[in-house]
Amino acid sequence: ELQTKMAVSFSVVAVLVITLSCTAAEAPCSLAGTKQSDGSCLCDPPFKGPNCVALDFKPIVTKNAGLNNIFAGNKQATWGGSPIKAPDGRYHLFFSWFKHADNSTNKNIKDWYRYSVVAHAVSDDPGGNYTFQDIVVPPSGSKESFDGTTTHNPTVVMLPDNTYAIYYIGLNCMKNTGTNCLSHQSIGVAHATDLNGPWTRREEPVLTGVPGWEGGLVANPAVLPQPNGTLLMAYRGYSSTYFLFFGAFFVILEKGLDDKGCGVAVAPSWNHTFTRLNNGASILGPTSPSNTPVMEDMTMWRTSRGLHMILHQERMGANVGAHAYSTDDGLSWTYAGTAYNLTVDNVDGSQSTYDRRERPQLLRIRGPGMIENVTHLFSGVADDDGYTHTIGVALV
Repeated sequence: ELQTKMAVSFSVVAVLVITLSCTAAEAPCSLAGTKQSDGSCLCDPPFKGPNCVALDFKPIVTKNAGLNNIFAGNKQATWGGSPIKAPDGRYHLFFSWFKHADNSTNKNIKDWYRYSVVAHAVSDDPGGNYTFQDIVVPPSGSKESFDGTTTHNPTVVMLPDNTYAIYYIGLNCMKNTGTNCLSHQSIGVAHATDLNGPWTRREEPVLTGVPGWEGGLVANPAVLPQPNGTLLMAYRGYSSTYFLFFGAFFVILEKGLDDKGCGVAVAPSWNHTFTRLNNGASILGPTSPSNTPVMEDMTMWRTSRGLHMILHQERMGANVGAHAYSTDDGLSWTYAGTAYNLTVDNVDGSQSTYDRRERPQLLRIRGPGMIENVTHLFSGVADDDGYTHTIGVALV
């Protein structure tokens, strides 16, 4: 999510560091259904389609339900949201808010890297009517820290000990000025025993970028606790690119980022540095062995069959959602295909089509054995006027 789009990286969590390069295994019905005697697939919820690739959504009762109007009618720009259900039955959403010092806001995502903070809202309804609570992970304000000016794209997770962690992107545009700030992104973490806080951040990042397909930076973490108590992270990497803009008399070179792929890493607990798997190779995207479309913004969960991932895929027209799965606990991933597009159905029979629909995050309800049921998909969306906000759509 920058002026050009950023690539996703994946990090996986485990006790032992595994450095084997794995080949993804294909599974019947995309690991999301049962093959019938006639060759068709009987899909597990929330999937549908001939090979159980696409997500099956319920129509939205209230258009733009989610974070469209949580600031007492003051139209504020947000981007995506990571939902979680608290023990008291309420729902918490942690999201990016493009906040200025005077509480005004950018209406679009172009300058996210200058103004984003990680904020918090709650609701009795998982799909909407959220009420703003507070900023939970503000920029540190230090010129020397990795997150001195910007905290962005949070993902919240309940840890094996039933405490909580928020993983996020940190930037410091005081230390790295202008668009050069985009080339210095790291992944940080904050921890709390209660979703209402207080949140205590680790001073150092849990993952920083290295040269190669990551381009020296990492972003957009997705973290999944494993049955053995470790944490699996998926992350994305980038490369710095100069883009040409042709004016009437000028050619302007502007530095941006080009998404390159997704990787995986592991850590024994929330406050440890993550270690890359597969010798640091990408597991999805054009730099991976499978040479899939460009991908970012992943979210993961475990079913009784294996692991699934929903991602934002780029350069695929309106088909912006992707589905991938893993049969080996996240070491390797198979790209299944398109999971959804830019259009959302409303209960009155109308449709809402957005210019952008990215940053998918799932509401995951955990059961025994770390098996999870997913009930809602939240996304950062952009209207045709560029205004960005967050929607939540229930799954079948």
